[in-house]
Amino acid sequence: MRQRYLILLINLLLFCTMAGFTAKLHAAPPPPPNTVMIRPGDSIALHASTNAAAFYQWFKDGLAITNANTKDYFAKQPGSYTVIAYNKDDCPSAISEPIVVVIGPNLYITADNKTRPYASPNPALTFSYSGFLNGDTPASLTTQPVIKTTGTITSNAGTYPIALSGASSPKYVIIYRDATLTVTKVPLIIKANNDAKFKDGKPYVPGNGVVYTGFVNGESTSVLKGNLGYTGPATGAVNAGQYSIIPTGFTADNYQITYLPGILTITDKTVDMSVLKVSETRSVRVGETFNYTLTVENKSTIAATQVQLKDALPPELDFVTIASTTSGSAVYDNNSRTITWTLGNVAPKGKAILTLQVKANTHGTVVNSATVTSAEDDSNTANNKSTDAKEIDGIYIPNVFTPNNDGKNDTFVIPNLNFFPDNEITIFNRWGNVVYQKKGYQSDWTAPGLNEGTYFYILKVNSNNKSDIYKGYVTVLRSSVMK
Repeated sequence: MRQRYLILLINLLLFCTMAGFTAKLHAAPPPPPNTVMIRPGDSIALHASTNAAAFYQWFKDGLAITNANTKDYFAKQPGSYTVIAYNKDDCPSAISEPIVVVIGPNLYITADNKTRPYASPNPALTFSYSGFLNGDTPASLTTQPVIKTTGTITSNAGTYPIALSGASSPKYVIIYRDATLTVTKVPLIIKANNDAKFKDGKPYVPGNGVVYTGFVNGESTSVLKGNLGYTGPATGAVNAGQYSIIPTGFTADNYQITYLPGILTITDKTVDMSVLKVSETRSVRVGETFNYTLTVENKSTIAATQVQLKDALPPELDFVTIASTTSGSAVYDNNSRTITWTLGNVAPKGKAILTLQVKANTHGTVVNSATVTSAEDDSNTANNKSTDAKEIDGIYIPNVFTPNNDGKNDTFVIPNLNFFPDNEITIFNRWGNVVYQKKGYQSDWTAPGLNEGTYFYILKVNSNNKSDIYKGYVTVLRSSVMK
């Protein structure tokens, strides 16, 4: 049983004046008319205020209570309680004023549980009643209840009591049923950023940072505990494909953390490098210089690295110079007869142009190829090489000269024959007789002792392990001047 420790003091007055003994019994503070209310199963302590009594006798409803002879008595039953005090001479006091104990009806005031997120204002605190009788309402209370909680807007996630107090009523025993305010963690999303790399044989080490969504109350990562880390299939990934990057590592007092993955994309690093080699369209003869234009282009959407072009000249061509480049540097190796053009990095959709000047040393079709490479795999190797076929006209041999010692056109000059020192010329008259023959002809024949007229020649030229024979005629004029 529960004991109610409201102390009631009952005033007593002893009538044995010869002993000078008085006893007092009083209630403090008894609600008028000296009635107290207790709950079923409770008890209330009644105390006689006389301290000098030898013994006491308690009464309920006018009847002595057996063995109720001490200064204190715990009343459990409803009724009217009185007490008489006796001194050592058995002299009794006057009977005390009655204290009426009643078993009151219970009035329950019940607080409602509440829940709110961290850093949000408290919801309105509410409560309800049960136990009003005879049409009573909350307005029947002498004092209205007060409801409070220790949880505030700055309180961390957790539980906080909601307590009721302060209500009073002469009609009811008020019983409070407290409640709980639950402050919940708020959601915090931590999402890994996506990342991308080219396949390079190196295991991927995450990550690429994260994005935080959900901080409240002006807070930041400083409220997080632990250290950012990453897990998931992306860690150590090498091969081309897509892999999840999963962040981890944090806890927080006031946040419910959800981790969202980012995506790592590993792609094979392929480019599409192309080269185009084009010679001049004009007619070119043996011994003349002409240009090639070489265009290197990165047709892919990623940068190409360590780009290099090589162009090995065929024996029919002699290197003259690298006329210009728009980027990179180009050099010619005389031993290998190769132009090496080092471009380095070429941006996506970027291009570069080199102009190469050469000289033809042999007539006929000259085939020349250039090749481009890069550090990356090439998705289209068909355009990594470009070949140009240039038709070189043969040696031009004039069909007339005027050996009249006027200093003009006095010798049979064959232009550019000096480029072919391994040659032999034979000249015949109209009857087939040899009138002149020379190996290593130097364009110095003046037709000495010969009459004006038409003569025939056979010119044999050896170059690059190849022999060419030119046949034709030449007219000797001494009396006429060529204009």
